[in-house]
Amino acid sequence: MATAGCDDPNPTQTKTPLSTSTPAVALIQGQSFPLDVPIVDDHLPFSSTVPSLMEIGSKSRYVNAAPQDAKCSVIQIQMVARHGTRNPTAGNLKTMTAFQSALTAKNVTNPKFSFLSNFTLPCSPAQAGLLSGQGRQDHVQLGQYVASRYATLISDPSRIDWQATNVSRALSSGQSFISGLLTGDAGFMAVRSMFNAVVPRPLDSDLRPFDSCSTYLKDSTAQKNQTNQPDDTFIAAKYPAIARRIAEMIGVDSLAATQVQTMFDLCSFDNTLQGAQNRFCSVFTEADLQLADFSSDLNFNAMNGYGLAINDKLGCSLLTNLDKNIAAMISNPDTAPKATFKFAHAETIAPLIVGLGLFRNNTPLSPNMTADEIQSRTFRSARFSPFAANVMLELLDCGSSEKAVRVLVGEVAQLVPGCPDVVCPLSAFRMALSGKLNCDFDGAVCSNSIPTVGGAARFPNTATIPIGNIIAALNADADNK
Repeated sequence: MATAGCDDPNPTQTKTPLSTSTPAVALIQGQSFPLDVPIVDDHLPFSSTVPSLMEIGSKSRYVNAAPQDAKCSVIQIQMVARHGTRNPTAGNLKTMTAFQSALTAKNVTNPKFSFLSNFTLPCSPAQAGLLSGQGRQDHVQLGQYVASRYATLISDPSRIDWQATNVSRALSSGQSFISGLLTGDAGFMAVRSMFNAVVPRPLDSDLRPFDSCSTYLKDSTAQKNQTNQPDDTFIAAKYPAIARRIAEMIGVDSLAATQVQTMFDLCSFDNTLQGAQNRFCSVFTEADLQLADFSSDLNFNAMNGYGLAINDKLGCSLLTNLDKNIAAMISNPDTAPKATFKFAHAETIAPLIVGLGLFRNNTPLSPNMTADEIQSRTFRSARFSPFAANVMLELLDCGSSEKAVRVLVGEVAQLVPGCPDVVCPLSAFRMALSGKLNCDFDGAVCSNSIPTVGGAARFPNTATIPIGNIIAALNADADNK
């Protein structure tokens, strides 16, 4: 059952650090805190192409889109990206291990599906949550794409700002992106800059607002504690029929709806990690996969999307700092950053999408939606928050006195509600974000007792934060590995 590098008794041999020259600590007001080690799990080969686009919520594979010209001059680019394809988390693996034991005990009589009685987990617990080799390739290719499309803007690396969250897979993704974007000393200095810009998780209002906003923590906990979760209600209604069909097909006495959910997860990781669809994915029909995708979206929307009122302003610190970079480029074009790149998580992308008002369904997502409503819905996390998802803001000079902004999600231009066109005059863009720019994140939005840090690379706000609060946050960060 074991495969080299996945269930190896010494899995550290297969963990590949991207660099041995990166700092082990970051400094804030003279206090140091440990950085996650950027590690890539290379035990599986990566696939540069996907056999066909499979969408199973935010665990879907990212596919680059064709470039879209704005017919204007791009004078600044800002990108917020999710980490690349990762291994299952420890929670994923715990569920998968229980299912593995249960299924191994069953007698799968259909020889076509005999692998189900002896299947291998995607990785060992020691490698849980790590960026995969595929995830590294995701960001190398994204860096190469940005380098070719915005060559002028990245020609001076000193005009690029960097930031990542203090999580191995985010740091590894940033390093991978840099290796595709820059070469030589410029790449080395970019990695150093990214590490110097890391903020402790409980203080990171830009890239981890879900960790640093007291109101979100309270509201999301209340949502989790509700008895009937939207996705659970949907699964209870739809999955038993799938379970009965699959049990009969593979030749076992029965399967539970929760086991079908685990099989969907295993299918998703088969596809994202290896581009494989001939294992767990082979037991499902296209209609099954569409139901799994919707079930995932019900949960994602309830916790990270339009289902919680706080999410409308949860990304306001990040949006404010993106807008400040725009203002700096207009007022100080010779010194302001020409490019800004940030690496984080699906839970970072989601409040940014919600704050921009994108992918909002005409009617709230509900487990009672009809098949037609499910098929035609706008809110699809696989489209805006798969592995290596990215949201880009281009600042454009279209020849008029006023600059314009274009928002791209997965390199596809999006119409921001309130804007007259995808190329949106800056004044209209700011009006569309009314109430979200220059927000009081720590006060009115989040009711925080400890002030957070917004912005990249310079820590301009830490001078006003009591050192005791910083140390408390550093200790919390160290405990939250």
